Amino acid sequence: MRKANTQIIRKNRSGLPYATEEKLQKINKRNKIFLDLFLSYLRLQNKSQDILRVYETNIKIFLVWLLNYRRNKNLKRIKNIDKVLFKKFLNNTLSLSQGRVHNIIGTVNGFLIFLQENI
Repeated sequence: MRKANTQIIRKNRSGLPYATEEKLQKINKRNKIFLDLFLSYLRLQNKSQDILRVYETNIKIFLVWLLNYRRNKNLKRIKNIDKVLFKKFLNNTLSLSQGRVHNIIGTVNGFLIFLQENI
């Protein structure tokens, strides 16, 4: 029984149960395009498959959060308050470790900088 509980915790910490396929399908279409562009850019930078998978997972968590809590807001309209609220969500609602929160926030910030500079 203990082993099963550990596996559930690990799955929850990844964020994937939060970013379900059903929710991902409802994400703003432009935001999906922006994610695809960013991942293509990272591939051109020869990022490893592991890095790509982590970045994609982290950004999908953010996109689903936008869907659920910010009315599926277009990424080009993100403000600092959105990032603060997202970080609060990661800490308080998903109860992620500080390392995982920093990893997700770093990925999202890099993604938003990419959009700001290129789109």
